[in-house]
Amino acid sequence: MIGNLKQCDMKKYLFIMSLVIASISCSKSEDKAVKEEVPEVISDTFSATIKDGFTGENGEELILHKSLKNILVGDYIPYTLTIKEKETSSEGNYVLIPTKTSDKNHQSLQVDYEMYLENDKGEKEKVGWPHIELRKAGKYKFYIKPLVPGTFKIPFILLKKHEGKKTEQTTFPTINFNVVKILLMNKKLTRFYNIGDKPMSSFNSIYYFQVDDGDEETDIYLSPKEKAIQTFAIKYNNSNTPTFSGDLRAGEKYTFDFHFYSYDFATITIVQKREGEEELRIEYLNIPVEKRNEDHFERHFF
Repeated sequence: MIGNLKQCDMKKYLFIMSLVIASISCSKSEDKAVKEEVPEVISDTFSATIKDGFTGENGEELILHKSLKNILVGDYIPYTLTIKEKETSSEGNYVLIPTKTSDKNHQSLQVDYEMYLENDKGEKEKVGWPHIELRKAGKYKFYIKPLVPGTFKIPFILLKKHEGKKTEQTTFPTINFNVVKILLMNKKLTRFYNIGDKPMSSFNSIYYFQVDDGDEETDIYLSPKEKAIQTFAIKYNNSNTPTFSGDLRAGEKYTFDFHFYSYDFATITIVQKREGEEELRIEYLNIPVEKRNEDHFERHFF
């Protein structure tokens, strides 16, 4: 019994920690933006910060309807690396390195995620080596593209080099975010049959919906273990009224039998309320509907 309680407490702790950055970046009222405190690392000759690109320095929204709360597999998560040197005499080049300190929390580059660096033309260039080479201090924009769903905690270190030799090294706080994968599929069923010698057909649309938040023990974004209420609502094609709604369990597949209508995209809202905590509301916009056709041939005589 005591072991189960400890495990439950650990799950709750992991969930709270996984939301820290998302809460800082996204929790702002409609009337007033909240200034975000960005952790700064300081060495003898330089200082540096890594900040997500969804909010500005004063907490203002930079990318409409997108934040660290609603990341999907395949999204490009923007970050800005800022390096400031204390003296011009200490100039050097830098290397940003994502590291792996655990088999958990999706820390494997090219397996769990990819990295991209924005060039001078504003284009994303995939990082092939397990590091990013930077010519000098300044501001650099890079992206993390998650390849799998889950709770990510990626450690980074920053090396400073002078004349090709390492002179200093500093470690950033882990970059934390949660990623989900959403399946939204419409299967159009066509039945062909005969009434006597007359060929007939009928149509039916079945919708499938599933949210995956990862398979590891630490993937707990939408998998509350303690008392919680978690619901979903799906609005198709910018409808003001939810077409489908209900209780949500991550990983479970939901099926809806819906005649005649065929939709192209949807907005999905997930609301999670844990006992003693504030309500968490997550909205995923413009989720495409995967479409498949399936034919059934039957023969009836009347």
